[in-house]
Amino acid sequence: FPQISTLAVGYNTSCFQLWDLSSLTILYTSALLEAMLPVFSFMLLEPSDDPRHVCYLWSLHHSVDEDNLPFAGMYLLNYREKHFSNYSMVPYYRGFSSCSIRYQLDLGTELDNVVSGRIISCQGLHRSHTKSTPAWQQEEASSEEATASLLSIVWEVWVPNQLATFTQLTLFDLNQWYREYMPQSSDIEYSHFMAHFCLPDGPLLDVSVVQSSIRQFATLQPVDEHFFPTATTFQCVCLQQTQVTTCVHHGTQEVCLQAIKDGGPSALLLPSRLYKLCIQAGIKPLLLDVSSPNSSHSKELR
Repeated sequence: FPQISTLAVGYNTSCFQLWDLSSLTILYTSALLEAMLPVFSFMLLEPSDDPRHVCYLWSLHHSVDEDNLPFAGMYLLNYREKHFSNYSMVPYYRGFSSCSIRYQLDLGTELDNVVSGRIISCQGLHRSHTKSTPAWQQEEASSEEATASLLSIVWEVWVPNQLATFTQLTLFDLNQWYREYMPQSSDIEYSHFMAHFCLPDGPLLDVSVVQSSIRQFATLQPVDEHFFPTATTFQCVCLQQTQVTTCVHHGTQEVCLQAIKDGGPSALLLPSRLYKLCIQAGIKPLLLDVSSPNSSHSKELR
């Protein structure tokens, strides 16, 4: 990783080491995992507005030969100095101080009867604003565009004898994780900073999210729901043995608005379902009191 002038080396014993490329010395050696899952890959993320000199290293693990589910851990890297180049907005860090695990993610535990799995790909991403994004929101997004604060993990799990497989893409938002007070595991409610998207089942060789396709829902009156990973629209390219397919995942708000558009005037006849979708997606007047007892009347829902 050139930003930290460090080489991350993973081993099949589940641990990894960080080597300083300027002095060729070992900076850190991680502890062994209980399941001893080999290291599959690494990815580096950077927060957009942390005053400390820190970044986060993801270590991803899997073993297709044993009955273990994939695992990912996010480690906090502390540095004494943070500098910016005259030619790039990407910061670089010097003076390694410490490393500690801050978040643990067990992949596939929410699915029934799965026994094993593998990680297909991982990718560091950043959000980019569009022409339709309000000007004030573009200014806030400029710092996020310079660094990778999103992580996509494509993984696959299966039931015994691989009679059925499930393939998903997990999108983790580091900045939203900060806003949720940095929880340490996925055992708690995570929908505010992480989302899972289903991908076509089948043998996938690789999956890549198209960076230029990432689009956050934009509005003049944004609420918290508009910054969740579920509000992100993106396109990904799936490589299979005999073909290449493209998948587009639309954010919750876009899906909701499209459903209203497709329904036309008839959508107002029985508005309760779409009303609930709009409330969940944060598409409502800013001062609307959703707890009002009158909100159950069809006239109010329309």
